[in-house]
Amino acid sequence: MDVFLHCYNNAFLIKTFNVRDTIKNNWITQEFKISSKTMRLLDNQRNTTVMKKKNLEYIEHYRKIYKRVIKEAKRREYSSYVSSAKKIESSLASNKQRTRKIIYK
Repeated sequence: MDVFLHCYNNAFLIKTFNVRDTIKNNWITQEFKISSKTMRLLDNQRNTTVMKKKNLEYIEHYRKIYKRVIKEAKRREYSSYVSSAKKIESSLASNKQRTRKIIYK
């Protein structure tokens, strides 16, 4: 049996995977997903076709608004997370320090 395990372990090496704890992102809503698809579509059109200056300005304006809205949503989610925590120091530490787990398969 030991010979079999030795041959098996040599043939199929152990791989390590870094896995993060799953974190709920409540700020990601269906509207953000739709906006993300729209942004991706606009970027593809901009990169593949020659567009007028007016259309390029629209894309840049859309991108700026998109980034601002995402930053504000993240800020609100983080501030609600901290304010709802019982111990603010421990919640801040747990948010900064996300441990990684190693899984052997």
